Amino acid sequence: MLEKIKQVRPLDATIVLVAVVLLAVTAYLGYSVWSQNRATRASAPISRAVSELQAMIKKNPKSVDLRLQLAQAYSASGMGDEAVAQYQAVLKLQKTNVTALTGLGFVTAQRKDWATSENYWRKAIEILDKQQNNKATKQYETANFYLANTLLEQKKYEDAVGYFKAALRVNRTASDTHFLLAQAYKGLGANDQYKEELAYAIAFEPLMAQANYEYGVVLLAEKDEAGAAQHLRIATDAAPERKEPAEALAKLGTFSDRMATARRLEKSNPEQALTEVRVAVALKPKDVDGLMLLARLYAATGDKTAAADTYQSILDIQPDNAAAKAALDRINDDK
Repeated sequence: MLEKIKQVRPLDATIVLVAVVLLAVTAYLGYSVWSQNRATRASAPISRAVSELQAMIKKNPKSVDLRLQLAQAYSASGMGDEAVAQYQAVLKLQKTNVTALTGLGFVTAQRKDWATSENYWRKAIEILDKQQNNKATKQYETANFYLANTLLEQKKYEDAVGYFKAALRVNRTASDTHFLLAQAYKGLGANDQYKEELAYAIAFEPLMAQANYEYGVVLLAEKDEAGAAQHLRIATDAAPERKEPAEALAKLGTFSDRMATARRLEKSNPEQALTEVRVAVALKPKDVDGLMLLARLYAATGDKTAAADTYQSILDIQPDNAAAKAALDRINDDK
């Protein structure tokens, strides 16, 4: 989300920064697209800026730029009503001002007035659609992204899908957009697309806790315990304040039981043994014995790259582990 903010046009940069201060959606594990309110009304720099801008506007009441700056300062200090008044004043002076419309979209979304916010975002996009080459800009991406969010909040899933896709046509690698598009597909009951978009979100942000958690839950439903365990481990580590990933991971059993089964099957059924040890390592990721068995089984089942990576992870924990170093050297010599 911060990357999305940094890339918007200069005229809209403060507006979008205000979005970080003001908005919050119901992301499950703390990976909300809109951040929690961190504004403090008593901020001295903002208070000074407000006073100075008010004085300047008295001398130049028809200045669109000054009124936008004042609106943004009001928003940053939590003064939503005052910000709205300034944005509305801008629209009286310049009815197609996209920055004012997006500012109103943010403020009304902060109030959870999703229908009104939707209306402002639609007006902004309508204006942008009429301007040449705007469909490839960050401004256009941002407008579609936030419109889609208002639709998602109202459970207008099909419409939300369309606008999230419009945002992705500008920025295909936006992990937050892929994640929320997944939520829209989930609302529609489109399970294959839901899983696919979660996978995209993880591909572009591998440590996204919520996406990994939800993907792990999907894999559990598909009986892929090893894959689920790996994603649940990532979610557990990335969002330690949340109990859901750790609880889901714990339901897969104990490290000792999984290791015992893996050792028993190592010779007779290495593929099943690999599944067992992958779960074991997810349960206890820095256990060197588990990692050594995992590396051996990767090698035994033909995945030398994964085996090499696992041996290297052992050496990261124990740099003097002679067995891991020798095994890694053998794999590298065979390449």
